[in-house]
Parts: sequence; structure tokens; C-alpha cells
Amino acid sequence: MKYVAFLHGINQGRHNRIEMPDLIRILETRGLKNVKTYKQNGNALFESDLDAVSLKKIIEREIFIIYHYVVPVIVLEIEELQKIINNCPFSKEELKNAKKQTGEPLYVIILNKPLSEEKQLLLKQLGEYDYYQYIDRAIYLLFFDRLIRSSVLVHSITQIDVYAVVRDVDTLNKLIQLSA
Repeated sequence: MKYVAFLHGINQGRHNRIEMPDLIRILETRGLKNVKTYKQNGNALFESDLDAVSLKKIIEREIFIIYHYVVPVIVLEIEELQKIINNCPFSKEELKNAKKQTGEPLYVIILNKPLSEEKQLLLKQLGEYDYYQYIDRAIYLLFFDRLIRSSVLVHSITQIDVYAVVRDVDTLNKLIQLSA
């Protein structure tokens, strides 16, 4: 089965540095096949017969053993990632207008699990000034009048108490392409 792993919070600044060739070696030594990485922010593609939960635990454990810090990992089957892309709730016109106005693409916050009703209420408060839609394990974000770096929701997502990674849709599409 083909998977993508998203490592949260690596290679941002001087902390939690993991070189992608080292990540490839780590994953290969754990028996994962056809390992590839994309960009320096912790996107890894691979094949395995294990399930996503087991893979998540293996990757987090190996990184902790080698680097001595905790890196939350989200593992999805490639089909799940494709479903997230296909479920985009925004129209082509909205996507085009946002890109035209700010230059920002569609962003997706991928969550490690769906939000409870209580967490969805918190999301609503945090996202008060953002144009977003929440579906299952994904929060889709468009920016019409400002950039992602000014998003309260993106900077406060940890308050929701779930692991999450933020990626632009171009990166997600490239990962799908690389997995083929």
C-alpha cells in the first residue's frame, strides 16, 4: 500500500532539523519501500504492508530515538490524500479569485483525526477571521485579503489539541503525482 507521511514542525528555523536523505535512511531501515521525500518540511512517500497507525508509531519512535525530540507524524494512504484534494469545498471561481488577489494558493490543514463537536466550536472561534471550510480530517483555507502568515487559525491550530500539518494544495498534488 502507498502512503504519505507528514512530519510536523521540522526544519523550521534551527530546531528539529532532519535532513531528507537521513529521513529516507531512517524509513528504509524500518522496512519501508520506495521511499521519497518532497521539499524539506517533512513530506515522505513510501510503500508498506503495515497500517497507518503502526507506521505513525514507528516513524515517531525512530525520530525520537535518533534525534531525541518528539515529532508528531500524520500518515495517510495515498487514496485518503486524493480524497482530501477531491473534497475541496471551494468553487473554481473562489480559488481563482483568492489566487488572483493575494497570490496565495489553497491551503489544507490536515488533522490526525476528525474534530469532536466541542473542537469544532473552538475551530469556529479560532477561524473567525479566516475563510475556511472543515470536512472530516481537513480544514481548507483561502486568503482573499491577506496572506497565510497573518492567519490566526493557522498559528493557533495547536489549541485545538490535535496534530496538524499545513500544506498548500500544490504540494499535495505533487505528492500524489510522485506516488504514481
